[in-house]
Amino acid sequence: MPSGGYRLEGQEIEACDCSSICPCVFGEEPEHGSCLGILARHITTGEIDDVDVGGLTWLEVFQSPGHQLKVGTNKLVYVDRDASLDQLSALRDAFQGRFGGPLEELAKLTGEWLGFEQADVDCEVSEGAGRIAVAGKLRAVISQRRGADGTPTTLRDAFFSTVPGSPAWVAKASELTVVIPEHGLHFAFEGRSAIQSGFRYAT
Repeated sequence: MPSGGYRLEGQEIEACDCSSICPCVFGEEPEHGSCLGILARHITTGEIDDVDVGGLTWLEVFQSPGHQLKVGTNKLVYVDRDASLDQLSALRDAFQGRFGGPLEELAKLTGEWLGFEQADVDCEVSEGAGRIAVAGKLRAVISQRRGADGTPTTLRDAFFSTVPGSPAWVAKASELTVVIPEHGLHFAFEGRSAIQSGFRYAT
């Protein structure tokens, strides 16, 4: 296991096939017994084993056959095309759990890593609104959910929150399309669950 550590902060955005709020946010069973979706982690500031990875996005297309805390989730990963080999290697080591800490615990939930690819990853989401795209592979268009007075809907201290007290923006994906037949990933949904929250991981 590599001896270095990491410090990562940023925003994560998930869009999946659940109808309203994904039950995984509360540590509960997925709505349909299984779960399909994407999870993008945009790193605003961070270092892994002294390698600066700020500004990069780690995007997972996931396929979980059951509860994500009980059954291995298969993941295909996209990382920004302009990431250097050192940055790509550092990200893979950290998210595959080789540096220990909270990312090692998350990596234990993975069933199979389907692949790691570099691509032009577009991740422009703020306060639960924006878009995520990889040209020719996937697209998610996300909008805020709002209360009766127009105030954006937020959650605090959810089960998977890594920044206690910070708000999570409850959103809706008007479009979630994934077309990656070479990895057996092909699905499209409208008006399903999406959520954005801050993350902080460190060893």
